[in-house]
Amino acid sequence: MVYMQYEKTELKKYIEIGQIVSFHYFEYVQNFCGTEENHDFWEFVYVDSGEILVYADGEILLLHSGQGYLHRPWESHNVMTKKVFASVMIFSFTSESKYLSSLAGKILPLYEEEQKELAKLLQYGQEFIRPPYDDFSQKKIDWKDTLPFTAPQLIKNEMELFFLLCIKQDQEVGGRKKLPGTTQEKKEEENLMQMIRVLSEHLYENVSLEQMAMEAAFSVSYMEKMFHKKLNTTVKDYYHRLKIEQAKKWISEENLTFTEIAERLDYGTIHNFSRVFKKYTRMSPSSYQKTIKSRGLR
Repeated sequence: MVYMQYEKTELKKYIEIGQIVSFHYFEYVQNFCGTEENHDFWEFVYVDSGEILVYADGEILLLHSGQGYLHRPWESHNVMTKKVFASVMIFSFTSESKYLSSLAGKILPLYEEEQKELAKLLQYGQEFIRPPYDDFSQKKIDWKDTLPFTAPQLIKNEMELFFLLCIKQDQEVGGRKKLPGTTQEKKEEENLMQMIRVLSEHLYENVSLEQMAMEAAFSVSYMEKMFHKKLNTTVKDYYHRLKIEQAKKWISEENLTFTEIAERLDYGTIHNFSRVFKKYTRMSPSSYQKTIKSRGLR
């Protein structure tokens, strides 16, 4: 038998999560305002749909669907909404990894790879952690009784992988910017808000992109460019997300049937409405309604 000598390669750990502190998924109603807080651990906020205002150490940032923000330990922070119903994932944790600082204090547009890991983390959280997930007073993670022994490490690994992907993307694009600073960036933000206003005004119609571009006084190509640059999405995708946010509001109010909601949002049939609803919420309208009732959220 020949004895082979192998050289072992050390695998350095750049991101390591120590403890999970909280795990939330909120459905914020319009004009919601949380309570300002600060604590000795990290907190990550992700806008699954809608938009929110994030307060961070004296600055207010507007986060759209598909964007996130990482609060440093001891950073004073809060979450607010205006006229948009928002779905937001929030989790907090401890970590001594210095590389997280490269992500903190920035608006983080999340791309497909990063969003897939967040979706998996949300799935694990709902599978292993006892609800409700929208309890503002939660002080400790409450694990489910039927918990596989691998559950905590699965969640830990998903968090670490997610932030590793964020750092990788951050380095590839040369670092994400904080708040718009130049005149051009501010103008682009204003243009984007004008486009979103036009989309919001046509939720109850099936308006073409060309028509909306004309009303917003921009070209179709410019609109697509701005939505991709600022929100990492398409105009059509954002338009459907706005419609679904309105649908969620109506479902929570329980004044309209699913068929009536489908008609009001110009989805034609309840089948088509259900298909689009499930695409953006990962559950059917009826499942969403049951979830809202179980949480007592209105």
